[in-house]
Amino acid sequence: IDEYCAVMKGMFSIDLEMAGTFSSANKTGFQNINEEMKKNYLEAGANEVDDPIAIDKEGKSLKLVRLEKSEREKRVKDTVSALKTLSGGAKQTTNLSDVTPKLIVLADWNCGNHPFSHLAKEEAGKAVFSIEALKEIIEDCKDQFDGKIYVGKRKGFMDELEPGLNKLKEDGKIEFGPVNSIIDSFVNNINLED
Repeated sequence: IDEYCAVMKGMFSIDLEMAGTFSSANKTGFQNINEEMKKNYLEAGANEVDDPIAIDKEGKSLKLVRLEKSEREKRVKDTVSALKTLSGGAKQTTNLSDVTPKLIVLADWNCGNHPFSHLAKEEAGKAVFSIEALKEIIEDCKDQFDGKIYVGKRKGFMDELEPGLNKLKEDGKIEFGPVNSIIDSFVNNINLED
């Protein structure tokens, strides 16, 4: 049997302002609920709110349907918590591949770009994570982070990073620990606005 090993990098984001918020506007790229679903959501306690972007022909804001804060927050927390139990991928049954994160960086970020996309790369066939790049993004973009930066790492994976990550933790720049604990810490600090 041929076995394989790969280090994969992925980016994941949730727009907290739009979580649990839906549009019934019949426009390409907007409609994600139909009129019956809109009616059911509103009857179940959802509210209508103004769309911050889309307007009608008269210049009035289109309406969005927004679930109650507690439900929206629960959905976000459940989604982020699911990172601990990711599964799937090619030949999973044959190889019993574990695709849960071995290194994860989480933050509440008030900008649309992914700030951490350049931290990991491949050099000469080997995965490399740059603590220097992490330090730079922490410093350069400190005004765009809402709260702490959380870094989780599994023992046995890139163990050479631990001294640098522990130093950042000691300096108060990040919260650092095992992946699942870090995900839990991040989730416990998620708080959506009304």
